[in-house]
Amino acid sequence: FYYHRFSPIDGVYYRSSEQNPMKVETSGDKKILTLGTGVFICDFENTLAEYEIHLETAVIRPLERGIFLVDTTRIEPIIFSFNSFLKVGLMGKGETTQTTEFVLFPSLLFRYNPDNTTNLKGADILRISLINSLHYLDLKNQEDLGSLFRWENKEDSYFLVSVTDYIKKRVLSFNKLYTEILSADAEKLTKNILLNPDNILFVNDTKKEIILRNLLQKEILQLLQKDPTKKPDDTALRGILSEMKEKSPRLYEAGMATMKRYYYVTSFSRFAHSDKAFFVTNTDSPYLSKIEGILWKKKFGHNESYRHLSDIFSLYYFSDLSFDNLNTFVNELLANIIDNKILKKDEFLSFTFFVTEYLSGWPFPPSRETLEIASLLSTLTTDYYNTLRDDSKRSVLLSTIFYNYNKIFSRLNRTFTETFFSQTPQGIVLKDEYVSGNTPTFPQDFLDSFKSVTDSIGNDIESKKQKFYTLTQMKQDSNMTDNFTLLSDTLTYTKKLRDIFLDYPEYLKSIKLNDKNKDARGILIVQTQEMSRENLETYLSTFNNISLSSLQIFNNFKKDGFYDVQVGIWGNMFTFKLWSQGHTISDVSYIDTSSKKHVFPNVTITLDQKEEQLKELSVSSSEPELRYRYDFKNFFETTFLMGNTNSSSSSQQSTSTSGDTPSKSMTPEMQIFIQNELVEKDFKNIVAFLPISFNNIYATIQNGNYAIDLSAIKKTFQGKDNAYPVELSGKYVFDRHAFYKLNFQLHEPDWQDGYDLGGTRVEILPPRILLMSLEDTIKDLGRYIDTIKKEYQGQQSIIIDCSRKIVSLDNKEYTPDFSITQ
Repeated sequence: FYYHRFSPIDGVYYRSSEQNPMKVETSGDKKILTLGTGVFICDFENTLAEYEIHLETAVIRPLERGIFLVDTTRIEPIIFSFNSFLKVGLMGKGETTQTTEFVLFPSLLFRYNPDNTTNLKGADILRISLINSLHYLDLKNQEDLGSLFRWENKEDSYFLVSVTDYIKKRVLSFNKLYTEILSADAEKLTKNILLNPDNILFVNDTKKEIILRNLLQKEILQLLQKDPTKKPDDTALRGILSEMKEKSPRLYEAGMATMKRYYYVTSFSRFAHSDKAFFVTNTDSPYLSKIEGILWKKKFGHNESYRHLSDIFSLYYFSDLSFDNLNTFVNELLANIIDNKILKKDEFLSFTFFVTEYLSGWPFPPSRETLEIASLLSTLTTDYYNTLRDDSKRSVLLSTIFYNYNKIFSRLNRTFTETFFSQTPQGIVLKDEYVSGNTPTFPQDFLDSFKSVTDSIGNDIESKKQKFYTLTQMKQDSNMTDNFTLLSDTLTYTKKLRDIFLDYPEYLKSIKLNDKNKDARGILIVQTQEMSRENLETYLSTFNNISLSSLQIFNNFKKDGFYDVQVGIWGNMFTFKLWSQGHTISDVSYIDTSSKKHVFPNVTITLDQKEEQLKELSVSSSEPELRYRYDFKNFFETTFLMGNTNSSSSSQQSTSTSGDTPSKSMTPEMQIFIQNELVEKDFKNIVAFLPISFNNIYATIQNGNYAIDLSAIKKTFQGKDNAYPVELSGKYVFDRHAFYKLNFQLHEPDWQDGYDLGGTRVEILPPRILLMSLEDTIKDLGRYIDTIKKEYQGQQSIIIDCSRKIVSLDNKEYTPDFSITQ
């Protein structure tokens, strides 16, 4: 591999089959790097320089010193940050304007499909993470390291390991030199050729120049050796530089060059510290903070917590910071951010996304610090939630909160169960090393934290949910409801674990286990199926027309707790995440047979629950087409493929066999909306009065809003003496949860072919009827039809006004008979 050097502490390592894979241009103080095809590790320690990395479909702007990897050899490029903060802007192929941008935090991996970018205009980090792959990766973990280059050969892994080892050795060298500087005198340092390579140019210096050079050296040393907890004063340093500038440009430039060289070494000062307070509350050194102000006028656009977090991961990846200490440092940093309220409003989403991925994307060490991080995340989220005044924004945030906490506590449940408990055929019991007799040996602060975090977060999310429902009534979306349901189930199990920890003897008593009889029958509180490729294949074989030979798993599922799956269904290549909890899928997309990608970013479906729902519908349906649709084995086809002109021939046939099916096809996105939001939510409220099925609904997006047409809704209304078969049509306004311009045609008796009243459509007033008022409004439709049948003589305009309780035939009004039949 190769190395391109920009400064003593800046450069790019790379390997590529291209002769010149990196083009370097300069624009003012900025260096612009245009990368071709290859694997690149960028090491930019110098905050005095500004870099911008251009890919074909992305622009990367480092916001903080650090190291990151870019791999452009794949169809889906990847960007991984070891310890840097990167502002990543995405563009469509052939475009120069950014569609969206986000901040990539340390230890996060971003893998993206450029074809998806056009759908991400203005998207935030959450939506970007749903469309593409954005998650925590610990490259000190061998399994994660292997997954980074799962599609490549061993050369890339060798490149990564070799470069990181080289960087570690370079860090040690600079760190050693920095330590020597702290204990050296000015005379010795003046003779150091690394720090003063221009000495040879000063053989004819005047006495004044020599004095200024020595004064500069001494002042630099004083700043370097100053107590980092005290505020530094750079007045003398600036005064010396001013005198140098007055003396001669050559002397001034030499003085500035000396300062830069000391700056290069001091940039590695963070590797000389192990005190967590250094990384949480202080800058690197007085010299470093002042030198940036003197040498570089630009200021960072983020708070100092970014640098502190970067420093923590610098020690983790390139020094000897342990796994446990990393967790402790992150905990302290998060507490400091909350206590001092230093997180800006526009930084909230990115920061909480990182913390969520940090907690849910790695082994989740079962410790007090980990539990406190979860609790601090809750506090941070609540603080931000309380700043929002708009219900719609609160709705989005709540859905995000429920989704994030489900990930975190699913990880906690799995880790705690696997770490602390043994599985017996009857239930779980604490491992011997964690009990003394029947008494757990956990520290009290750990138990207190476990109780505190489960109580506070459980109560908090319940109150948020109830408050939101009260404010907006039926406006909650199914995504939020599904996420809350998943979280509730997860927290129920978490609380069971907590209760075991807090009163283990009582738990043993309740399940009739004791120290001598751990195989006695008891209550099984956990029964998990081991995650494996074989079990995944067995489950997926449930579905029709699925190609198990095409199955790929892209993640370390045993660590992550879910499968990141790609598999062929009806010739379409599907990608989704599958959790074993309820067999829940999310982040669904597929590439159809014409290579077009379809994305369902806001879909979360619990398949076990869906199977039960479809089973009930199938039993009650006699129509072949509906029985096909309600067969769970056809779930992927009927949910995602029906209505897509590129789907299988079976799909096309099944959508055209019923006269009730809308003639126009719908996108899969609209089909999911109809099923989740209308059939299973809104219209479920009135199903006993007016069953509205999937086939009665057609929906599109017009001017940013749902346009929903209803047709062929069949119901029999009872008149005074006769029953009338009616076929209703109209529109539905989703955001108002109201029917609009309902009308009907009167069928011939007993649903015989043809329509009564000459096929005339009967209009129903008022034009807008709220969903929950529908039954009260039109329940007496049969009595209105009695009057119409009695007075009808070929009139062209027939109106039923349920507000005024009259019938109008060609503008002549009649009053129906609403008397109760004896």
